[in-house]
Amino acid sequence: MVLPENRGFQNKRERSIMDGTVPRARWGVYVGLLLITLATLTYQMLLTRIFSVTMWYHFSFLAISVTMFGMTVGAILVYLRPAWFEAAVADQRMGLAALAFSVLIVVSFLTHLSIPFIVRPSLVHIWAVAVQYVVLSLPFVASGIAVTVALTRFPGQIGRLYAVDLIGAGLGCLVVALALSWIDAPTLVIDVSALASAGAVFALVGTPARGLRRLSLAATLVLVALSVASNVMAIRQTPLIRPVWVKGHLQPTPLYEKWNAFSHVGVWDYTKKPFGWGLSARCPAEEEAEQKILRIDSSAATVMTRLEGDPAELNYLRYDVTNLAHFVRPRGRVLIVGAGGGRDLLSSLHFGQREIVGVEINGAILDTVNRRFGDFTGHLDRFPNVRLVHDEARSYIARTKEEFDIIQVSLIDTWAATAAGAFVLTENSLYTVEAWQRMLGRLSDRGLITFSRWHSEAAPGELYRLAALAAESLKRTGVKQPEKHLVVVHRSRDETATAAGVATLLASRNPLSDADVEAVRKVCQEMDFHLLLAPGFVSDPILKRLCSAEDTYQVARSYPIDISPPSDDNPFFFNMLRLRDMFDLELLGTAGLRANMMAVSVLGVLLITVTVLTGLCIVVPLWLTTKREWLAGSLPYFVYFAGIGLGFMLVEITLMQRLNVFLGHPIYGMTVVLFCLLVSCGCGSWLSGVLVSDVRRGFSAPACLALLLAAVLTAGFAGMPLLSSLDWLPTPGRIAVACAILLPLGLTMGMGFPLGMRAAGLGAANLGAWLFGINGAMSICGSVLAIVLSLSFGIRAAFFLGAGCYIGAWFAFLWVQSTLRGREDSSPAATPRPKLSVLKKAA
Repeated sequence: MVLPENRGFQNKRERSIMDGTVPRARWGVYVGLLLITLATLTYQMLLTRIFSVTMWYHFSFLAISVTMFGMTVGAILVYLRPAWFEAAVADQRMGLAALAFSVLIVVSFLTHLSIPFIVRPSLVHIWAVAVQYVVLSLPFVASGIAVTVALTRFPGQIGRLYAVDLIGAGLGCLVVALALSWIDAPTLVIDVSALASAGAVFALVGTPARGLRRLSLAATLVLVALSVASNVMAIRQTPLIRPVWVKGHLQPTPLYEKWNAFSHVGVWDYTKKPFGWGLSARCPAEEEAEQKILRIDSSAATVMTRLEGDPAELNYLRYDVTNLAHFVRPRGRVLIVGAGGGRDLLSSLHFGQREIVGVEINGAILDTVNRRFGDFTGHLDRFPNVRLVHDEARSYIARTKEEFDIIQVSLIDTWAATAAGAFVLTENSLYTVEAWQRMLGRLSDRGLITFSRWHSEAAPGELYRLAALAAESLKRTGVKQPEKHLVVVHRSRDETATAAGVATLLASRNPLSDADVEAVRKVCQEMDFHLLLAPGFVSDPILKRLCSAEDTYQVARSYPIDISPPSDDNPFFFNMLRLRDMFDLELLGTAGLRANMMAVSVLGVLLITVTVLTGLCIVVPLWLTTKREWLAGSLPYFVYFAGIGLGFMLVEITLMQRLNVFLGHPIYGMTVVLFCLLVSCGCGSWLSGVLVSDVRRGFSAPACLALLLAAVLTAGFAGMPLLSSLDWLPTPGRIAVACAILLPLGLTMGMGFPLGMRAAGLGAANLGAWLFGINGAMSICGSVLAIVLSLSFGIRAAFFLGAGCYIGAWFAFLWVQSTLRGREDSSPAATPRPKLSVLKKAA
């Protein structure tokens, strides 16, 4: 009997399975694999949350890169040492690797917390980054060994095992988003370690390795007990494990801290003096306000103020430049984006605003301010004219039918943007033209948008970019002369107008009246603020050009750094370096660009580190252990697997970036993208075996890859542009839209790898590990390359480069088919036998 080739196995191997010569996986292997992959993806997602505290948000891609690097190295180790991983002892080796995975999670995590992550242009700090990368990848090496053994040593059950692998990984994507509401991140790391050791226990069930099984069970029980103790201590605000080194600095012990899927929130005491980045130097010295600092991910800061009486008594709030709009639009309806610690709410109450709506995406902040410290803050949520909304601000603004006299956005993401490069590489959904158009559409006839940013004469980039953003947004709503709709006021930290401080921009949908301008002038005179731009007045010629030019982008291009208006396709407001600027070391000493240069330097160092480590740990070992004759005719296979590896990662990372903007937070973007792609890619992998019976001939295999190209191009040309028009949907609705884009895409993308491996099994059977390594290496490097390309050319450009990689892979597959057919036609078995009449005539 000839077994059908579309089952995905070589016939010889299938016959050996039927003869009983190939071992079958027991039920414990299935359960163990489920727990190991669940722990792997949970730990990867958890690292993205922890990195935002110990490093920064934009290192979420590093967690992906570390995971893929470690697991690929683990797979290569299985290939290089086949004697260690023979089929007869596969379940024992799987259990040993799972136990090592469990131990290394705890060891690498504690090591990571012990090493300050400092980014400076020196060999020592570059070495520290490389050490961090290697240490963090070690658990994933062990996980890669366990998963590779399970998927390669039981070929008769590969379909079911692969399904279990994907189910565990998919569940892991959801665990962090759900569990962090109840468990702090360090305790969850211990829980993940317990899952891995439990996976070892199940993998070892029924094996002769009783001692190893008992050791794994003991480790699981110890870790569970440790987790319970850690969680109790965290609830009592005395956590067993707490990040000490954060963003290169030693962090003092907080009064209170809380983890959730969005952030780590910590509260510290502050002084009696009023805290405010925009306070005028004329604020009376006798003013006092007991305050506490609330930090998000140990960087972005907001203030909680003790309130025991009437907010009108907090006179120091009148001296804050961020409150300029309240002088111009009293007794109005106010929308505050990012309620935070309640300072902007207090300001609105102090000025007697009629109705106040505060939107805050982070439930932990709302809980901290209004419940945990509610007696301290005066329970601002209980004021009759105050309404707090737990939602993503852009979606709420797009969805609400209310109109507002003031929409206030004061220094949102500021500290996160300037703390040694944080947020420079992160998407921001509020600082784009599309978001501003939504806000302008929710203003009343007399309404104002007020944005506040850092500004100094030496570092004007943020203010210039904000002004360009406001001017371009007004022009897209039909305004012909944006300069008549804008006011910019600066508060410096001393008496000079050139000193560093905070600038506030006011933008109106209708031209500002003479009374409005006079009110602003009066406030500036009383508070010693510096008027930079107003209708009929300008003290900064660049601001004037940006706000009055017909082509804002042309003016922005003439400026030394990138101050062009960001869009949803290029939402990196805080990154002001063009590609050519990344190599200009003189910018390291430029005020206001140091954060940009440091962030880009980190990215460059990581790209080099990832490339070198990938070469040393994957490509070089394969090259040294492969016979040279095996490489003959391998070029089309290499091109194909490199194309699908790089293409997949470019598409995945760029979708994650775009959905971060659409869904409002990186945790949503990463969770939805990984979950949808994992599940749908698994289904696509199975579907490829059903649809394609012969990878050598016919059009079924190229047709499947053509469907992949069609899905990618449809997502790029139709799906991604559609997102901006659907930002009014509530969070569940936006997640549903994201899933509708991702699931068909993943279904077709999942076909590429199994089709290639089946073709390689026929024409390059000895190069399986090579092709797996090439695919993994390109994916690892692509995770960092996608960030570089998105920053320089936009998200869609990087996405379509990924589509181009898939197009190249499609042509490479046609090349592979051609070589397979040529080899089959030239083989002796393929030579046609002569007819009997011909033989007789010859005789």
